[in-house]
Amino acid sequence: MLDENAQKHTVTFRIRHVPPKHPQVQLPAKWMEAPVGNTANNWVQVEKSDGKYKAQVGKEEFDVQIQLDTRDGKLLSAWLHNPVASVSRLCEDPGLSKCGGQQSQTIVRDVNLDLVTSADKLDPVAH
Repeated sequence: MLDENAQKHTVTFRIRHVPPKHPQVQLPAKWMEAPVGNTANNWVQVEKSDGKYKAQVGKEEFDVQIQLDTRDGKLLSAWLHNPVASVSRLCEDPGLSKCGGQQSQTIVRDVNLDLVTSADKLDPVAH
């Protein structure tokens, strides 16, 4: 818990997901074992398209903050920060052993939610 405000009737939580020391992700190719970031890889994705395989591996984290109303449990606000640092290779075989060069990529997902009430809908200038 980050904060509890009795006067405002709110409580704020923070949840973090970081890669475990020994992830349980099954990596389908030996080249995917090399860490992309400063920890073991905990994210993998393989897509088949036009007879080829786009294989990606990397490190994914989540950082979430949630604020609730302590009177009724309503979600007042939430935000999510989700970076994924990865490398990808285009492969010719399902075993991912005949692959082209490696490309690095970072994807960042940022999502914000805020409770909108009936009063907010009536006065859009207030927000």
